[in-house]
Amino acid sequence: MIAARGHDWQLFMSKTFINEIFDLPMQVKNDLPKVVGRFQEHPLFTGYNTRKIRNTDIYRIKFRRNYRLFYTVENDAVTFLSIRKRRENTYKNLPVPGPLKVLTVADSPAPKSEPQTESLKQPAIAPNNPLHSDWKKLPKYLTHNNLRKWQIPGEYWRGLMAAKTEGDLLNLELPDRIFGRILDNLFPSSLKEIRDEPKYNLMKPEDLDRFLEGDITEFLLALDPQQKHLANSQIRGPILIKGGPGTGKSIIALYRVKKLVDSGHRPILFVTHSAALVTYSKQLLEQLLGQKPERLGVEVTTVDDLVRQHYQHSYSHPPIADNKQCKLCLKKALNIVKNSADKSHIKNIKKLENLGFSYLLEEFIDVIEGWGISSLEVYKNHPRQGRGFSLHPSTRTVLWHLYCTWKRVMEAKGWIVWKQMCRMALDAILAETQKPYRAIIIEEAQDLSPVALRFVLALTPTFDRVYLTADASQSIHQRGFSWNQIHGELKVTGHTSILRQNYRNTRQIAIACADILAGEEEFSESKPSPYLGNWPAIYLTDDFDSQAVAIGQFLLDSAKTFRLPLHGGAVLCPTPKIGKKIADRMRELGLQATFISGKKIDLNRPQIKVLTLDDAKGLEFPFVAVVGLEENTLPHLEKSRPEEEKQVILDQQRRLFYVGCTRAMRSLAVVGSPSAPSRFIDDLPSEHWRREQF
Repeated sequence: MIAARGHDWQLFMSKTFINEIFDLPMQVKNDLPKVVGRFQEHPLFTGYNTRKIRNTDIYRIKFRRNYRLFYTVENDAVTFLSIRKRRENTYKNLPVPGPLKVLTVADSPAPKSEPQTESLKQPAIAPNNPLHSDWKKLPKYLTHNNLRKWQIPGEYWRGLMAAKTEGDLLNLELPDRIFGRILDNLFPSSLKEIRDEPKYNLMKPEDLDRFLEGDITEFLLALDPQQKHLANSQIRGPILIKGGPGTGKSIIALYRVKKLVDSGHRPILFVTHSAALVTYSKQLLEQLLGQKPERLGVEVTTVDDLVRQHYQHSYSHPPIADNKQCKLCLKKALNIVKNSADKSHIKNIKKLENLGFSYLLEEFIDVIEGWGISSLEVYKNHPRQGRGFSLHPSTRTVLWHLYCTWKRVMEAKGWIVWKQMCRMALDAILAETQKPYRAIIIEEAQDLSPVALRFVLALTPTFDRVYLTADASQSIHQRGFSWNQIHGELKVTGHTSILRQNYRNTRQIAIACADILAGEEEFSESKPSPYLGNWPAIYLTDDFDSQAVAIGQFLLDSAKTFRLPLHGGAVLCPTPKIGKKIADRMRELGLQATFISGKKIDLNRPQIKVLTLDDAKGLEFPFVAVVGLEENTLPHLEKSRPEEEKQVILDQQRRLFYVGCTRAMRSLAVVGSPSAPSRFIDDLPSEHWRREQF
């Protein structure tokens, strides 16, 4: 239904529309905010010769004689698809090309058609080729005139004007937004392709001027009806939003901030799980709120930074111990306990030694410190979720004594582990009578330890305005828990919603990734993605050089197929050692790649990103290669692990593999060994994964 006249229409844009604005003559640019503003009154009566393209849901207006603005209308929203000169191929690839039909008041937009499922047929496997690609010449060479017109910074002109082929262009080290602007104006997409692009929110028409002047660098993605309902919910009490990869949990969280600001609930804490996402979230919130979030009482940070801030306010600054230092202290603690133990405990001490240092440290850090257990009696009754090996009460007694001894040895060295810092920061905030925030939003809550979650929740006096997002299938850092175990008042029953529409991955990637969890995915009934592509590839080789060539060729082919910059790709590895080796070899092959980790992750760096699977959590890339799929690498099982514990570790690492693969938006490849294949890829069905061995 078309809304009545006088209705305040919402305005959205495709990324192509945003980029095409730069190619407009100055007179047309100057007119655009006024033209767009007319759509807020009524999109069918703009006064610009509105017409509808026959057999489609696409409309167009004509202004400044030779220019056409194409858009769709749905419910109370207008989406601008494209603005360009009238060309012969403008209507190419529309469902049924035909002449324009004059619009009448009785006309209403046709519903969107579903993607054609015939495209899900698996493509043929390409022959094994050395690293190369046959690139086409650019449709026109880049000159001072068009680079100036598109507002491309001068520092990039030399490389751009030297580019003669698609390969020259896609290999340049340019920021993503610059690439998108150039590609959209060099290679105009069809209206049908543009219609399937994600929508961006245009808060007000004058934001187009601000964008052209550089005041706005990004636009917010639009919400679908379910997402909008959740963002604006009036429910009091903790709200939990669950959903698989790419379902928009993070975007809803940003809009939730605006709802809270508009309602006067400030200060607000927005906790994101990655330092790489703090700056990005701040930029989007600034656009959504109309000014810098901190000016409106909104703090965007990570749990790590919050814990460090509150800990250092109350305590000293001890260094965080690494794994090697923790093991040295454990070795000393074991000797102390053995020399002082009763004979009745010797058997249990030997049993603990047989479990291995890694297992014992996980018990100390993940169970005792991670849950904030403060006494032997509490520890004896703790269920220890995620630990497959059961411990008899007598064994727990000796283990608790060992833990206390290890902790004293660590303190004597002046060392502390991260979860101890969380626990002490929690104690400090619980002692304060004034809580610093009136509302809290926590992203990817499933990966926080119970003590870290309690710390964040302790920063607000009431749970009336607590909002959490979570996905158990993507939990790679934390073992299972129930929300009620975190806090007795954290009751999300009846306040939980599930998002099922995947907006990130192609339909093929989403289906193939579901195979990894073999039906155990929490949101296996998710709606199919609207995007189509090729099935993911499995490359099998024991030769490291062949692996590097296969990855490089995959990235080159993906860049060519999707006309996206080569540096949009990422290589995800089980360990930093493997990542650094891959990055070095790719540079030797002539590809600009760099290994990045932890807080050094720069999403805007114009190079192929090589990073660990753990660091990739929460990120997304147009194309992704996951490496290291061989036994004893991924998965990796220590020999000292108890048999009862091995399945738990395998499940955890399988989810890590799943999370890595779901980072891919448009194309995905995994690389493994044919002689020692990982069990994670051994059973992946051939109808969803194309295999190549070389």
